[in-house]
Amino acid sequence: MKKIMFSVGEPSGEVLAIEVIKKLKSYKNEGLYFFGMGGNNLESHGLKLIVNSTELAIIGFVEVLKKWFTLKNALQKLHHELIINRPDVLILVDYVEFNLRLGKIAKSLHIPVIFYVSPQIWAWGEKRIKRIENATDKVACILPFEVDLYKYSNIDISYVGHPLVEILPPISSFRVNRNKLKLSLDSKVIGILPGSRVSELARHLPILKETILRLYDFDKKFIFLLAGASRSLLNNMIAPWIYDLKKKGVKINVIYDNTYEIIAASNVVAVASGTATLETAMIGSPMVVFYKTSNISYFVLKKIIKVKHISLVNILLNRKSVTELIQHEFNPKLLKEALLDVLNSNQKQNVQLKDFAEIRNILGEKSASDNVSKMIMDIIN
Repeated sequence: MKKIMFSVGEPSGEVLAIEVIKKLKSYKNEGLYFFGMGGNNLESHGLKLIVNSTELAIIGFVEVLKKWFTLKNALQKLHHELIINRPDVLILVDYVEFNLRLGKIAKSLHIPVIFYVSPQIWAWGEKRIKRIENATDKVACILPFEVDLYKYSNIDISYVGHPLVEILPPISSFRVNRNKLKLSLDSKVIGILPGSRVSELARHLPILKETILRLYDFDKKFIFLLAGASRSLLNNMIAPWIYDLKKKGVKINVIYDNTYEIIAASNVVAVASGTATLETAMIGSPMVVFYKTSNISYFVLKKIIKVKHISLVNILLNRKSVTELIQHEFNPKLLKEALLDVLNSNQKQNVQLKDFAEIRNILGEKSASDNVSKMIMDIIN
């Protein structure tokens, strides 16, 4: 029996780990035991949960401090598991600060470690490389330019492809998605992707609500589609928000667990910075990016982060393609103006769409899950 341990702290990481588990099962259906940290989706795909990460999807320094004892307890449980149920390999999926600590423990126990999704040294600076060296044997990068950043390190590094290339299903046409949602082709539809973490929604929803009301005042015919998360905790946050908007006459629908349909049916999308910006680009819908964290987190990050842009779209292109409204710039006035600016300009939409085609070429066609699975098989065999 080969034992493969995963450490996955967020829903986005679960998606990646699930694809790897599927591939591993296709290579060797018997004799593999998966265990570690993950959420309910990973459990349903055969991962024995030592730690349930459902409530651990957090971002920002203040948010981490609030969950400090929960995170410490999770790390202790996984440390104990590494000792009493020694795996043949440990797979760390994103969730960087936590996983760098766990990886260091595993390496001290001489357990092989693969880090799937490179810690963002391009954002945080190359000083982080030493920590990564101490925490992993192999790094599977999902952005092609990351490989060069490790050239002076002792880490086995490779570009495995971006997971979205294989995860993103074939997207139906604009017309088909409009028909599915019972929307006319000439309706002006604005997609809203507010983020999935509780801390994100708490900061984003009030600003988005006021933005929607301003847009509705500008044009009563606008239709809004909101991407809703399926977890009940998040639903409880969104439901009163939607009720209040509908009471004021706003045409808004929440679509659960089908973000791609929202993106494909929208004329423009307001999207929280993260993987969703790349999803929006690859589907091919014009967008405006926003994000807000705590003031303390923002102050600290401004001192540390080395990049000019925050969205993956602009980072990959190494230029400004899409508007980014971050922290104090993310306000109802500026977001309304930015969305109308894109919505009312065919020229700006076409420039973005051309840039998005360039992104698809940059990412290529490699299968990330296939390459990571082969890395794992090489180790356990």
